[in-house]
Amino acid sequence: MNNYTIKDLSESKDRYKLFAFISDNEQAEKLNYIESLGLTTINIGKEVAIYINSLSNYKYLSIDVYDFVKNHLEEKKCKIDKIGNEVVAIYNLGILLEPLLELKVTQLLKEISKSIALLIIWENNLITETKLCWPNQNNQVYIDFSDTSLLKLIHAI
Repeated sequence: MNNYTIKDLSESKDRYKLFAFISDNEQAEKLNYIESLGLTTINIGKEVAIYINSLSNYKYLSIDVYDFVKNHLEEKKCKIDKIGNEVVAIYNLGILLEPLLELKVTQLLKEISKSIALLIIWENNLITETKLCWPNQNNQVYIDFSDTSLLKLIHAI
């Protein structure tokens, strides 16, 4: 996994503009850094939980959540210094992997990243070249990007 900067994120011409921001800093520092650039950071876990709680019918829960995530990120996207790609930064992705939701998380994130540069602020230091996973669940629960490029963002402009 090569290292990329915020400028690369903004100027990416890749089919899938998927970036992971992983650093040794605390998550609060990561969020502050991203927000200092004028980008919105979205606690997707919290937003999805609030959305699910507002539903009166769970018959189409998977489809409803899929559409909500796509639309919510579309609404929150913005440009860095009014140039380049529109960008959105998300964190706290665990809820997207809940079995009850039956989401194809990788497919959802790849689809979003076709039109928006998607920055995943990863709360864990454990990452492989193709998988975002939690330290205690290496081969059980993960987001697999083995069929596309997940680019690693470094803490620099």
